[in-house]
Amino acid sequence: MSESKTISVKAILLLASRPESVEIAVREMRPGVLAVIVSQEVLEAVVLKGRELKGEARLLYRMVDDPMEISDAFHKFELALSDLETIGYGREEVLLDATGGTTPMRLGAALAAMTRGIEMVHQRVPQVYVEGRWERDESREVEVAPMGNPLEATGPLREGQAIELFNRRDYGAAALVFRDIASKVSGAERGHYYRSPSREKGGAPRSSVHQSRRPLRESPLRELYSQLLPRPRSFCRATP
Repeated sequence: MSESKTISVKAILLLASRPESVEIAVREMRPGVLAVIVSQEVLEAVVLKGRELKGEARLLYRMVDDPMEISDAFHKFELALSDLETIGYGREEVLLDATGGTTPMRLGAALAAMTRGIEMVHQRVPQVYVEGRWERDESREVEVAPMGNPLEATGPLREGQAIELFNRRDYGAAALVFRDIASKVSGAERGHYYRSPSREKGGAPRSSVHQSRRPLRESPLRELYSQLLPRPRSFCRATP
């Protein structure tokens, strides 16, 4: 059974890179309103598809100025969410479908959704490889499934992206990126490398293992992250 049948929602924020994703969102989840965030390249095709579906859902549109800018998608998400709130939808009634758009668009929208407490889904479109290209597998149903960690699902994170968000004063989004990267930098996800370090002949640990700890512990990214978010009081010490 498709997971989409278990998802019930009143309003959807959709990142669209093809008109078919609009149709799937409307017919699989049956929202009252669909707020579409789209780039100029596919705007006309998406709007035409929206006209075909106007009897099934109300469609609203927001167009990104630059589909390669994380902060632009972050801002357009805020505007689209505001549109939905203006017509009476609470945040608990809204889902983000982050299926389409560029990687920066998906990342920006996912970060904005996290800061607003909006749950996320994505469309699983079955495909088959035919004559050198991927095509839709019509024999299988499209599933709309809950999304996992959006920081991993929307593409690779880079320190430069976090700094860019910070410089543009998108502090909430930057904080989430810094927190995710900092957990990796701290070694929390690399603990298994240090439990039984390889040793040189004579029992001495390899220097490369111990040398690798210092850059992780003293990373400039961790210093910037610590300035971005205040430290808990329980960890603060009074200055003499």
